[in-house]
Amino acid sequence: MKIFGIIGSNNSISITRNYSDMVIDNVKQYIPNEKHEIVQLSDITIEMCLGCRKCFEVGHCPLDDLDDMKIIKEKMLQSDIILFASPVYAHNLSGIMKNFLDRITYWIHLMRLHNKLGIVVASTSQSGGQTVTNYLKMFLTWLGVNVINEDFSLRLLRREGKG
Repeated sequence: MKIFGIIGSNNSISITRNYSDMVIDNVKQYIPNEKHEIVQLSDITIEMCLGCRKCFEVGHCPLDDLDDMKIIKEKMLQSDIILFASPVYAHNLSGIMKNFLDRITYWIHLMRLHNKLGIVVASTSQSGGQTVTNYLKMFLTWLGVNVINEDFSLRLLRREGKG
C-alpha cells in the first residue's frame, strides 16, 4: 500500500510535517509493507494557476509541462492513501496549499482519485484548525477520496495543550 503526502508548509522544519510523519507512523502499524513519500510544496516548483480554464476545456493544465505538477499528479494516482496537510495561516490554509488545490480543481469533475483513502492534517497553535481540516476534507471528498482521518493533529494539539 502506498501513501503519498502533500505538505503545504513553507517552513523546512515544519510542525505540520512533524505531525504528518506521526500520522504516517501510526498508519504503518496497521498496514504491512506500507511505502510512503511526502512532498513539501515549498521544495518543488508549482506555477500559479492562470485561470485560463484550459484544464476544464481539454482535461489537463498547460502549466503541467512547465513545473512539477505532472509528477505530483502521477504520484497521487499511483497511491492508495493521499495525505493533505497545511498549517493554519490567518484562520485558513496556507497560500502554497491553496495554489496546489487550485491547480487540481478540475480533477473534481474527473474524479481522478475516486475510491482512494485520505487523511487530512492541520496544525495550529491558536485557532483555525477545524476550518482548515474541514476544507481539506471537503476538497478530498470532492476529488472522490474517502477521508479516514480528519482531525488527528487537533487531538494532538489539545493533548499537548497547544490549541
